[in-house]
Amino acid sequence: MKVEVVEETLVPPSEPTPRHALWLSNLDLAVPKTHTPLVYYYPAPPPSVGGDGDGDDGEEPFFAPERLRAALAKALVPFYPLAGRMAVGPGGRLEIDCTGEVDLDKLGVRYQYFQLVRTKM
Repeated sequence: MKVEVVEETLVPPSEPTPRHALWLSNLDLAVPKTHTPLVYYYPAPPPSVGGDGDGDDGEEPFFAPERLRAALAKALVPFYPLAGRMAVGPGGRLEIDCTGEVDLDKLGVRYQYFQLVRTKM
């Protein structure tokens, strides 16, 4: 099996968010600054009454990339610091720069859409 990237983009919050800086807590400063990549696998749901979730009958597929991207953008409104950027504030303290802008170049969460390609053995 092979996995190929279909789409990669930054998803900003769907609405404007507050603009300010948030200091990292002392606990955040004490732990190592590492990134743990995560992959979430969403299989197609089982067929249900009134539609099977695959989009063939006019409904939007249950795990359509557009639907997931829109849900992520909506969730980032109340959780806007997650879409901020690490910065160094006055005095050299690390902080999260919440830009408050809906701009792909300055704000957003990385979103990747992959497709599983089955290869013959």
